[in-house]
Amino acid sequence: TSGEAVDYSLARLGANDWVTQGAGFDGFDVLFFVPADQQAAAGATFTLSLTSSALAANAQSGLTVLVNNQPVGSVRLDDPLIISNTVTMHLPASVFLPGQNRLSFASELLPDNACVDPRTQQLWLTVHADSRLYVPLRPRTLNPVTVADLETYPLFLAGRPGFDQLAFVVPPVDPEAWALAAHLAFNLGNQTRPPVVQFQTAFADALPETLRTQADLIF
Repeated sequence: TSGEAVDYSLARLGANDWVTQGAGFDGFDVLFFVPADQQAAAGATFTLSLTSSALAANAQSGLTVLVNNQPVGSVRLDDPLIISNTVTMHLPASVFLPGQNRLSFASELLPDNACVDPRTQQLWLTVHADSRLYVPLRPRTLNPVTVADLETYPLFLAGRPGFDQLAFVVPPVDPEAWALAAHLAFNLGNQTRPPVVQFQTAFADALPETLRTQADLIF
């Protein structure tokens, strides 16, 4: 129902305070779930709580936040938006998927002068476990599905320049099915003559969510 939300601290998602020490790049991931019958609504936020060493070069050091490998926010350690060691990032609803999602953090630390040993544990950054993810949810809208059979092939696929939204779904261990899919793809390209052909392919037991919900599928 509407009004539900993913509303968890990192601690509630199983993470402790995360500390990185020394100069260079580092990162960590946290998993969370969106119910399969729900989708993200507008207004998602992530409130980041962080502290850092006084030896860090604040203008060159910082943290990037990603959802499902898509960057959604970043902050330098001298960012004026950081108030009382917290900053709120506004997240687009489009980055969230039904089911398992991944919240990732990528840090870069540099010392503020050349006299600081870049390996020292006195150069550090901490993401605190009270950082909070909030994602309002609404009932998931399903796009109407049109089912066609090969009696109307290839007419039901007309009007799709490049076929970038067309995917062949094949069994993971069935060379005959792979050969048939290849034959259909060749035949379709030969009959419709698109300027560029960009078919996609996936195994039936590992069909990506984006293809399942957005592409025209040939099984």
